[in-house]
Order: sequence, then structure tokens, then C-alpha cells
Amino acid sequence: MTWEKYVYRFVWFSLCVGAMATTARWILAVSNGTGDVIEYYGGPIAICVEVFLAVTLWRKPHVIGRVLQGMYWFMTVGISVKLGYVLFVSDDRLYSQFVQLSPWMYIQYVLPFLIYGGHRKATVVSSVVFSGWVLQSGIYVIIQHDQELAEKSELLSVFIQTYVAQGILIVFMALYARLKRYYLDAQKSAGDMEQMASTDFLLNIPNRRAIELQFTKQLSEAQQSGNHLSVMMMDIDHFKQINDTYGHQAGDAVLIEISLLLRELLREPISFGRWGGEEFLIVMPLHAEQANAWAEQIRSRLEAHDLPSGPVTASFGIAEYKEGDDANTLLQRADQALYTSKEQGRNRVELG
Repeated sequence: MTWEKYVYRFVWFSLCVGAMATTARWILAVSNGTGDVIEYYGGPIAICVEVFLAVTLWRKPHVIGRVLQGMYWFMTVGISVKLGYVLFVSDDRLYSQFVQLSPWMYIQYVLPFLIYGGHRKATVVSSVVFSGWVLQSGIYVIIQHDQELAEKSELLSVFIQTYVAQGILIVFMALYARLKRYYLDAQKSAGDMEQMASTDFLLNIPNRRAIELQFTKQLSEAQQSGNHLSVMMMDIDHFKQINDTYGHQAGDAVLIEISLLLRELLREPISFGRWGGEEFLIVMPLHAEQANAWAEQIRSRLEAHDLPSGPVTASFGIAEYKEGDDANTLLQRADQALYTSKEQGRNRVELG
């Protein structure tokens, strides 16, 4: 299961559980007469919104981003309304109700960094929400002229400690998001550099370094497991003549067409790359007879391929791993087979 599937299921499950929990709490509050105005009137609204978001997500999983944003802003508005009610309407248990709200406020500062892709947008959203709640609390402290100085100072101290802690959280989340972005950018740059270091610039296929590493890896596996391994050297016939007659751009075009043909024909676990100049190395976890069949298929397809410079052929040399072989001896036998193919008239396959 993919990460996106996990997120989708978690969000959908959270919305369903949230709707059921809100419904149960609203029923209990109404039945016992213990709820406040916000719970009486806000409960049904919250239930409808949560059910709507859950149904929307169930029917259209691809809009999960919008559902998350809708859920976030609904929770933010709900907390703001509750905070305003606690500060300006309710005279009962101000401190305890404010303390109960605080954890949900912290969550609203963290969620934007999970919902919004860019760290700047997430920082702006958290800062705007934070500023709104600080403004609400500041207005309350200013207009409470009838409170005793000690009580007002104590309330102000609670607000300051709470909002300073929340502000620090936003700063740390913004720094974390920025560092994460720098890390991902550096990781991508390292991956791009590795890709460039292992890819032939002209043909966009593995270069000699990359195919040699792949060959060494498969040779080591063959030496340990005893599995079949064959290497094929492929060399374009009369390539210098193509360059001399039609120019180096025509020669490059031939190389590109051949690399595209190889990419079309060969699939994993077969790997190939440019060995140098007009020469390609193909590594096959197959015995020599199977490798020979592949070489004949490539040879015939290339011979029938229509190129701007005219018909192009290639010669092939194949060597199968034998006990006691190392990388050098195996490649030497394939190279000798290729030399024999050239000596025997080109456009043919020889086994070494």
C-alpha cells in the first residue's frame, strides 16, 4: 500500500470518528443540559461539515488536499468562535476553558506544515491564525477595566506564557520546514549529479562507468550463485566511414538511433550501456545460446532499420562466464569474439 493510500484512509477514518464523537458529545450535552451555547448550536454544524467532508473524500479521493484544507479552516473558525465565547460571553471558568482550548490551538499551528506544500505558505497561515487569537485575547485584556489589578496581571501572564510558547512553536516549525526543503533539494541535487555521472550525455543511456559497475555486480552474483551470465560486445560496422562521409552529426544520429533500438528491445534483467565510441556492452544473466539469439535479433532489426545515412550493421562478440573467470578474462573473451566477427566479414555474431 502506498503512502498516499495510508494518508487517505487515515483522514477518512478521522472524519468518520470525529463525526461520531461530535454526535455523541452533542447528544450528552443536550440530554444532561451541561453544554454551553457553542455546543448546542455548533454541534450540529460540526457534524454536518464532518459528514460532508467524509462523503466528499469517499466519492472523490483525489480532492484529499482540498478536504484537508477545508477541515483545517473549519477547525480554526470553530476554535476562534469558542475562544471569543470564552473571553467575551462566558463568565464561568475562564482559565480552565482557555487551558482546554490551548492544545487544539497548538495543533492548528502544526497542521499547515503538513497540509500545505510550501513552507512559506504554511508559515503565513500559522502566523495569521496566531495573530488572530492573540488579537482576541489582547482586546479582552484591554477592555476588562473592572478587574482587580492582580487578577488582570495574572490573566495577562497566562496569555503571555501561552502565546509566547505558541509563537516559538511556529518559529521552530518554520525552521524545520526550511531545513527539510534544503535537505530534499540537496538530496535531489546529489541524485542529479549521480545520474549525470552515470549517464552518457549524448545517448542518455548508462555510460562506461555505470555499465561496468552493473557488470561487476552481476559477475559477483554469478560467481557466488553459479547462475548463467553472458556479456555481449556490439560494435557498429564502418562507423568511421559514416563520420567521414556524412559528418559527425550524422554519426551521432546513428548512435542515438541504435541506443533507442536497444532500449526498445532490451528489458530487465538485461542491462546495456555505451562502452566507448561506437561500441556497446550488453550484460545478460543468460547462457550463451540465449545471448546469441538476442544478438541475432538485434543484428537483424538493426540491418532492417532505416537510417538517414543508409543501412547500418553491427558485429557482435559473446562470452559466457566460466568458473575461474574474472572481469578481465570474461571481457577479453567477448572482445576476442568481436574481433573474430569483424575478421569474418562483419554483421555477424561470434561466441567466445
